[in-house]
Amino acid sequence: MSKTCGNCGCGMATCACKLLAAGVVAGAVLAFLYAGNAGEAGLKSGSLWGAAVAYGIGIAYIVLSIVECILQGKAVKADSLGGGVEWSDRDVAAEQGGALKGKSMVVRDARALLGAWGAGASGPQVARMAATQTGCWVAMVAGEAVAVWAICSAGDGFAAPQELLSLGTAVMVGVALAALWRLQTVVAESKYVEAKLLSQIGNDTAAAAADALTERAGKNIEAAMGKLEETAKKAGESIAAAQEKAVAKLAQNQAEVAKQLDRVAGVASSVDELLQLQKKVDATLKTVTVTNEFQTTLSGLRQHLSEADSLLKEARKPRKIRLVEDPGQG
Repeated sequence: MSKTCGNCGCGMATCACKLLAAGVVAGAVLAFLYAGNAGEAGLKSGSLWGAAVAYGIGIAYIVLSIVECILQGKAVKADSLGGGVEWSDRDVAAEQGGALKGKSMVVRDARALLGAWGAGASGPQVARMAATQTGCWVAMVAGEAVAVWAICSAGDGFAAPQELLSLGTAVMVGVALAALWRLQTVVAESKYVEAKLLSQIGNDTAAAAADALTERAGKNIEAAMGKLEETAKKAGESIAAAQEKAVAKLAQNQAEVAKQLDRVAGVASSVDELLQLQKKVDATLKTVTVTNEFQTTLSGLRQHLSEADSLLKEARKPRKIRLVEDPGQG
């Protein structure tokens, strides 16, 4: 199957960007080949280059058309829509159609038709869509051929060597034949799609399509309800599990609080005992202080009495008086 062009995004080998690039290259080659037959001007002749590029585009179109037809033929032989798939089933059509890969005309048309069928289009609607697609391909191929033919015809108006002009005539014939081949390829692909796809869904009517669409919508609603119920169930289970965890955590916290309260009560009792002990110690210290003062006073009193007793004893002792005469008196 043909690859997607990186510039324009189409899947055709004959897209404009590829055609122009290849045409310029082919025209340059022709100009060099026929430069010796262009007289003294040679490669400097604008007429030579004009005719060479015009015919080069024609040659490029012929070559790319051949490549395109070969690739599209391989795409049909690959039987992308075969394999025993029941395209009449809309769900299967939508799923398998989206899985088709490639940019060939067959794959692109089939993907669009299967998408429409899966979305609820009726058989006649899909058939009309297929006919429109085929008409678009025919118009595109014809338009390309006419454009290239006009470019090659413009090459005859340049004052180019006769040999190059003769080549241009042959190129124009080749453009016509290449376009005819491409048209035959489009018809073959259209017949392939009709045989593989439209034959399975062609009898479907608009009413049947509406019923199928309604049935499909009902299935989707049922599936959505089932998912909703499953989600609600899971949510309920999660909430219940969360509640159980919360209750267990609350019980654990309450037990921890009770334990801490017991500790606080024990500490309060210990504080009370310490206060009572402090009171007893204070009373004892007070008693000891009073006792020490009394003993100090008693000791002082004893010392005073002892001293007084000593004085009294001295006072009771007999005294001797001795008289002494003074010789100076007499």
